[in-house]
Amino acid sequence: PDTPAIRNELINRQNLTSAVVVAVKRIIGGLLETNGELDLGFTGNGPEVSIFRAVFVEPGLYRETAKGHYALHQPSDDANLGLRRAWQEIEAYIESSGESGRPILPLYQCLSDPPYGIRRGLIPLLIWAVLIYHRQALCIYENGTYLREWSSELFDRFVKAPDGFTVRWLVLSDHAQELLKRLSLAIESVQQASDTKESMTLSRFL
Repeated sequence: PDTPAIRNELINRQNLTSAVVVAVKRIIGGLLETNGELDLGFTGNGPEVSIFRAVFVEPGLYRETAKGHYALHQPSDDANLGLRRAWQEIEAYIESSGESGRPILPLYQCLSDPPYGIRRGLIPLLIWAVLIYHRQALCIYENGTYLREWSSELFDRFVKAPDGFTVRWLVLSDHAQELLKRLSLAIESVQQASDTKESMTLSRFL
């Protein structure tokens, strides 16, 4: 089977405890802020630390892009095959949504069924990892309403009622998508720099 090998029993469950729900929301919040810190700045022994390392750091989803700066990536070549295939399945689903959009709920079912067999506690986190990675190339709708701002509170609503969410892929050329990703990484790098004249000038330009 193509079940991702995630070695963490806190997240590898059908139903998450309240403490883990809070931890996952913290992870989503950290990914959306894109602060570029090691382990999203998490320290200590909280559940968000072990879950983030198991789901993102060990498979190479969150790794160093420049000296001291970290970002979300597609699975590395040495990540386990199940995770790579699940990521590709999610990507293929959202990319096929096109201008008309597709509901998210069937993707839940696809990932929970064979050959993936992913437990429902982990599915939303994986879906949102891919959504955040492709954020510049897609739109999310909740009950037909376009959502401009993404947040951990939005993720919480997504987990509770995925049937109300739709994703729409923005049809961009490969070149345009690559430019958007490079621009995003450049902005992240500037945000990590000290408040110098150069970063202020770039911020005004953007």
